[in-house]
Amino acid sequence: MDFFNQMEVLSIKISELLDHVHSEASTRSALVEPFIKILGYDPSNPLKVYALPTSLESQTIEYFQL
Repeated sequence: MDFFNQMEVLSIKISELLDHVHSEASTRSALVEPFIKILGYDPSNPLKVYALPTSLESQTIEYFQL
């Protein structure tokens, strides 16, 4: 499946899941990580993608490509 088809599938998935995603963690796992995978990166591979917490108090994560 090419990039545009994958984006279309993700777009449909987002519209179906949007009302059920209520936390940052669920947003990350249901929406952000699939997008990173479509871009060709493995979000679980720290050699390619680095998940950086923005602060010690927050559960916020920012992703960086290495």
